[in-house]
Amino acid sequence: PNAGVVPLSANRDVVGPIARNVTDAALCLDVLVGFSAEDPKTLASVGHIPSAGYAANLSKDGLAGKRIGLYGPGWRDQPLSDETVALYARAKSELEAAGAVLVEDPFAGTQIGSPVRTRQARTEFASLREPTAPTPNFDGRGLESVAYDLGAYLKRLGPDAALKTFAEFAAATRSEDAFAPGGVLAFLPSLPDFREAMKDPTKPPKLPAFIAAKAAYLSIFNSVFGQHKLDALVFPQMREELPGLHSGETIQETTVGELNIAGLPAVTVPAGYYASGAPFELIFLGKLWSEKSLISQTYAYEQASQHR
Repeated sequence: PNAGVVPLSANRDVVGPIARNVTDAALCLDVLVGFSAEDPKTLASVGHIPSAGYAANLSKDGLAGKRIGLYGPGWRDQPLSDETVALYARAKSELEAAGAVLVEDPFAGTQIGSPVRTRQARTEFASLREPTAPTPNFDGRGLESVAYDLGAYLKRLGPDAALKTFAEFAAATRSEDAFAPGGVLAFLPSLPDFREAMKDPTKPPKLPAFIAAKAAYLSIFNSVFGQHKLDALVFPQMREELPGLHSGETIQETTVGELNIAGLPAVTVPAGYYASGAPFELIFLGKLWSEKSLISQTYAYEQASQHR
């Protein structure tokens, strides 16, 4: 109970509260945030944490005048199911009724690079996503550090831990063979940087592909937010309803790799149900350090819609 969170990737995974409503999630975040000497990366948060906390001054007017970017092929060239389109249309009308200004597919036509100035092919935002084989949808870049991150976690547990190194962990879980075909992390060997990292799991990997993807995502994201004066993006969290448990079907989300690689904050909030009873949720995404604004907006949507 005192060991914290078991990592999969220190480059992508972060701790975030899951709560019964937006206010409770904000209160949990107030407890979690701040610098911790055991996690030097938290130093980056200094100066970005609201002095009164994330749960202070929440208002039903939190969406008034906010400019909201909507899901479209400019973000990801994967359509929504018919039922998701209908539920999203209702959510959009609720956002507008709460005072938001909606911006259709703000990522349409976005580009980095110029064939004239840099002799590089133009790259649109949606094409930055690279599903990692054999997964049909998941972009695993940044997870190459799993062995190093797990080793650092085990080291932190102290001399009485049952497993102290990644090598010991690998030996203890050999029957699972997570990285082999059919294993839970079978996609990782498809990443060249993973193969390089595994040569010595005691050293932090360089991750050039992940760093390049992160830079490209942030460059376009910040540019689009500036160009359209956006306060947030609001998408259906899923492109279609969740598949059945143990069905083997892929979870069809609208964003995981993009926000994980870029390191962007996001808040999800209930927005109704599919006919099957599966939950329909919205995900609010914003620029780095925009958690306070996102919480304010999701609170306003929650209070206006009362879907949960």
